Amino acid sequence: MPNIGRETGFGELIAAGEGRLVGSGAISLRVKVESAETGGAFALVEVVMQPQLWEGPAPHIHHSGSETFYVIEGTLKMLAGGDVVQATAGTCVHVPAGTVHAFSNPGHGPVRFLQMLAPGSLLTMVEEITSLVAAGIQDRAQIAAIFRRHESEQVPSESWMERSK
Repeated sequence: MPNIGRETGFGELIAAGEGRLVGSGAISLRVKVESAETGGAFALVEVVMQPQLWEGPAPHIHHSGSETFYVIEGTLKMLAGGDVVQATAGTCVHVPAGTVHAFSNPGHGPVRFLQMLAPGSLLTMVEEITSLVAAGIQDRAQIAAIFRRHESEQVPSESWMERSK
């Protein structure tokens, strides 16, 4: 049996709780698959978002990338296009390039989900935002600047947090 967390003849196995840690507090992520490991095609992270500590990113668009969210535990409130959904454990939400989306955890417990970012270069953007939030900085102007550097932008939107399905 291959060693967990070690390179194998066919790739690398990452054990539960392992992976490069980014952020802490309101939101943290463990990088399970680095962009460089896929030739930049995608990156995969496990995210833990604490309840009601951060409303999540403002509605935004990635012009040349997509995100896929798979909820492991808890409930992730998501805006995808014009719909607001309560994504519970086992739910997968794919957000193609050019689609307005946002997410938050307005619940009472943490939500844990996998997030696949394609291309993998979107991981840098997510890491930058996560690091700001983990440091207690939630300044929308700073976060908007990060989005712009990564072919993404925040978009004006009515308060999506008030809507639910």
